[in-house]
Amino acid sequence: MRRIVYLLMLLGMFSCYEEADIHVDDLEARYNLEDDPSDPVQHYIYEFYQQYRTIILTNPTIYDYKFNFSQKNRIDITAPEQDKDLLYEGIQFIEDVFIDIYTPEFRKRYFPMLIIMADTIRDAGWGSTEQRNSVSSTNFVAIGNIRKGFVSSLTSDEIVKMRADINGSFWADYMMKAKGWYTVDSAFYKVSADDYGKVVIGMFDDTTLDEIDFYEMGFISYDPEASWIEPGFTQVQNPREETDLSQWMRFIFEKTPAEMEEICAKYPKMKQKYEVLREGILAACDFDIGKIGH
Repeated sequence: MRRIVYLLMLLGMFSCYEEADIHVDDLEARYNLEDDPSDPVQHYIYEFYQQYRTIILTNPTIYDYKFNFSQKNRIDITAPEQDKDLLYEGIQFIEDVFIDIYTPEFRKRYFPMLIIMADTIRDAGWGSTEQRNSVSSTNFVAIGNIRKGFVSSLTSDEIVKMRADINGSFWADYMMKAKGWYTVDSAFYKVSADDYGKVVIGMFDDTTLDEIDFYEMGFISYDPEASWIEPGFTQVQNPREETDLSQWMRFIFEKTPAEMEEICAKYPKMKQKYEVLREGILAACDFDIGKIGH
């Protein structure tokens, strides 16, 4: 029996060795990256790929976003309507809320293989069907809401919120978690160490949410996954480390430098955490969050 097992192990090792020369076809074989000057969408896709080696994908399939090496991404993406005017409007929207925030040098070095355009992005795990503005994973950033009439109907405040959601997710889930290009210094977490996960409003408290100053503790908000806010049934809990960082990364893309300066002047813990992030990101990725504007 041992000989059989040993033989199977050798065969497995040999098969792996034999497959070492197998290579993945060039990206050009999977995606249309040819130039078409008569088509503004295709011409943009071609030029963007030539400059940054990132593919803007207008018609994604499950194979482009579902599989993430060791596990499946628990999302479903609906492609936009393949209308040229809509797709070009979508590209302009993605420029505004994502691409133009970063320098050409940053795009060349850090942008993912795919920028996926989506009509709708939904959670597809653990019974959730929540709709998202954006998802970032190992090799892509997906940006949703590319549908007729949606972008043109957005207010300036709504665009700011979407920009924060898209870029916060990009940094928390792609730049940090997936790629590890920036690791947060432990000093960030030490600022709020005594308050992580603390219940600030119990079910039988008379305290209201408006009475809790999360900035005072260095937090952006409460933990939505661990809190319930219903009439007569309210419990509010502070975020833990991972949620805190995720909320912070969205927050810095939501606020102008002037707004951040005002907040930091009033709240010492917010200032400490902001400075840790700014100095660390600048040193690691040559990107200054203190110059983000909208």
